[in-house]
Amino acid sequence: MKSAQDFLNQLQDEGLTTFSMKVDTPEDAKLAKKKIILNQKRLRQIKKEVNEVQKSIRADYAIQSQTAGSGGSTVLSIFGKKKLAGSWRAAAKTDLRAERDSLLQPYTSLKEIINEILYKSDEAKLKCDEIVHSHT
Repeated sequence: MKSAQDFLNQLQDEGLTTFSMKVDTPEDAKLAKKKIILNQKRLRQIKKEVNEVQKSIRADYAIQSQTAGSGGSTVLSIFGKKKLAGSWRAAAKTDLRAERDSLLQPYTSLKEIINEILYKSDEAKLKCDEIVHSHT
């Protein structure tokens, strides 16, 4: 499973985190827009991969959550401490959720970065369109 840092390095290696192009003519604007569209497609592919990793993490933790704290709570239940056993299981599930959330956080931050790049790319495409239409 790729880490969030691996995905970020991939974005940087592919040149998807920054984009600059001098646009003087409508032809330049059309070319820039095509490049932006290609970059956006790649960003969406990477975002999809990040979503798959998050989905996998959530699935793993959902399975773990089903049996969280069951060992200690079983012993407590045998001795008639059902309320304490329930608290034990709840605490174990809470700890597991916190662990899952801390593992998901870097991926969530990465998706926010990708969304911001996509938003800025949309703005750049609009500027390209304005340049093309202003010269026609």
